[in-house]
Amino acid sequence: MFFDKEISIKDIPAQPFDFYLVERPNERFNDPDRYFAHEFKKIQQRRNLYGFKSTGQHPENLIGLALSGGGQRSAAFQLGLLSGLNKVPFGQGTLLNRIDYISSVSGGSWASGAYWASKRSDEELFRCLDDATEHGKNKVEQETCRIPAKMLRTKQEILPLPIKDGEFKQKKKAWEEAITEIYLPDYNVEFWDKNRDASCNHNFDRKPYPIFNSSHSIPVTSQEANDKHFPFQTTPDYLGTIADCKSLGIAPTEECPKGRSGFFVRHGAEGFSWSERKWKKYWKLWAPEDWAIEGMTLSKTLAHSSAVIGAEMLLQYDFDLKYQGQYIEEIRKRYELSDGGKTENLGLLSLIERGVDFIIVSYMGKDNPSYGPFQDFDLASKQVKKLLGCEVQMPKHQSEDKNFVFQSSYTIGGKDKIILHVKPMHSNVGEFKDYLKNQKHADGSPRYADIVEFLDNEKCDSKDRFPQTPTMWVEYDERLIRAYYLLGQYVAKEHILVNLSKLA
Repeated sequence: MFFDKEISIKDIPAQPFDFYLVERPNERFNDPDRYFAHEFKKIQQRRNLYGFKSTGQHPENLIGLALSGGGQRSAAFQLGLLSGLNKVPFGQGTLLNRIDYISSVSGGSWASGAYWASKRSDEELFRCLDDATEHGKNKVEQETCRIPAKMLRTKQEILPLPIKDGEFKQKKKAWEEAITEIYLPDYNVEFWDKNRDASCNHNFDRKPYPIFNSSHSIPVTSQEANDKHFPFQTTPDYLGTIADCKSLGIAPTEECPKGRSGFFVRHGAEGFSWSERKWKKYWKLWAPEDWAIEGMTLSKTLAHSSAVIGAEMLLQYDFDLKYQGQYIEEIRKRYELSDGGKTENLGLLSLIERGVDFIIVSYMGKDNPSYGPFQDFDLASKQVKKLLGCEVQMPKHQSEDKNFVFQSSYTIGGKDKIILHVKPMHSNVGEFKDYLKNQKHADGSPRYADIVEFLDNEKCDSKDRFPQTPTMWVEYDERLIRAYYLLGQYVAKEHILVNLSKLA
């Protein structure tokens, strides 16, 4: 039938790197200067813009920030972390200026996307969020701050698990629309549009290079998903995956009859189309509103990076890639994209693939007491070993450790690369609470009295108290979300700089 027409990659006259297959998951990892030259060039240009002199094809001392999942609480914490980095002088700029990459998952992607797409200057955006944190998002002092203040959201505007197909589609639409309204009020980037407006191009030049992580082609229930880890990346230049059935070599034959490889396609590449499918069955083709929607917006990217609406159910956004209307033989006909946390919940894999020298992992997933505070890192390190063949050292930690930052490493070609683990826990958060209590207005009155009072009198199980609030609550107290923002800001200002000063 017409919709099954296929073409082989050997018959596609594409320009170099418009589209390419990944035969082995570590193919790009082993040759970063070839596959990431376009990213490195932008990083060099941005460094020079901020006075961080950098020359050569491969930037030295690459610094990457990995923003974990964790829903609304993670989004608030990670926005606070970015705000804190922006307040710390570093070289001729700020510590945020010195970050080269931001790789994110789920709630971390909401924060990264909101920051990257904002048309406001860093100073204006974070001033507005600081204002909303101090006074409450509905009491901001500046009228122009009312829109960005919504990023500190407290309620998940979506019903529980889907039941029928029609409701499932409505939930996917509602999920994306809520993300757009809250986190992308200024601009929703269309990656496949070659004529992106000037402010988007401005962000290319001035902000860290973003990597948004999702999962592809895994079952919708969490338990099954945990047994199949197919990562998917979206950047301002490309989308694709380093791993599919052929490259992993673990999938049953019936799922991968042609032994599929990973792939990457450049946004807007000549002759290629990337389309979201709105239908599930061929007999629905008669309905025009259910046909394909071409391209990839930032809102859609953030939606599938975070697409989990309950402990046992994922949302899946269905896409296909074609060349001149034909499916490509060597890859899947359908890529179902969903929560990046089902592959690894930190965004670490993408940074190690690029050989980043100094990685700051910002944790805000809910810990499982049975597995300890670094369960997310354990999964990520296994992914790195499995897909890239790279050993990652676990951080050393004691059960009552009061440190906020822990250190480990990974090794490439005999060279150790540093990983900093920013990990708020019950054992160390007392230091932050003391800090809040000491913050005063000019007249000596407490600055965050309502937040301090709330944290001192939380009415929930001890295991669920700040900063270990469950991720999937439908609604959070606003004082709690403001506390998460302030916690991220505090850790960035007080605990990260000392570990980066040698790179100034």
